[in-house]
Formats: sequence, structure tokens, C-alpha cells
Amino acid sequence: MQFGGTGDNSTADVMAGLDYVFNLDSVDFTLRGGYRVMDYSLDYFVGEPIKLREEGFFTGVELNF
Repeated sequence: MQFGGTGDNSTADVMAGLDYVFNLDSVDFTLRGGYRVMDYSLDYFVGEPIKLREEGFFTGVELNF
């Protein structure tokens, strides 16, 4: 979790998930999946503040040699 804010600006980045590591002889192979929410509210400019919210499931693969 990461949260931040100052004045009228705020950010939030929250991620929850699981990963499983396969320890092979020449490489470590990691499978990862979960859910992530990114929420931003920025008021740097004159006019309406910028509000952005992205959320959803994710999957990933990591290889370590």
C-alpha cells in the first residue's frame, strides 16, 4: 500500500496478490497474480481537478537467472 497527499492532491496505490516460486536448477520461475487499485486526484492546473481511478486483476511472470 502506498498513500500520499498534500493540499488538494492525493494518490493511493493498493495491491493484493499471491505468488508461487519454482526453484529450478538454472533459473527461479515466479508466477504472480492479484488485484490492484490506483486512485489519483490532482489539482495542479486551473479548472477542474484531474481524477483517475484504475483497478483490476493482474498476472505476471518473473524469471531470475
